[in-house]
Amino acid sequence: MVKVVSSCYHEAVQAVIDGTYTTERISEWKKRLSMVFNRGFWDGYYLGQKLGEWNTPMARAHKRKVYLGKITNYFTKLNVAEIKLENGDLNRGDTILIIGPTTGAIEYCVERLG
Repeated sequence: MVKVVSSCYHEAVQAVIDGTYTTERISEWKKRLSMVFNRGFWDGYYLGQKLGEWNTPMARAHKRKVYLGKITNYFTKLNVAEIKLENGDLNRGDTILIIGPTTGAIEYCVERLG
């Protein structure tokens, strides 16, 4: 998601300014960036690479985005959503991405089912 990428870049720039740019922080940023859905990382033509050389297993995201279903009802007072599953199963501990016209994009870890 754009939020994660821009946050990591902002933190990295700020760390350079503050003098707190370390290999530990780089590892943390790389871990967070690896969780973002993407088509892979590529250094581009400026390093003399040809199109398609960027698609390596190490450059791919570690998560897959799979359409699961639609939220048919949301109970605000209970903070509970009713989801019509149309593709696959939903389990406790799963991370879901909720996308909607009024919500934007929200990443949520499923804590309870019932």
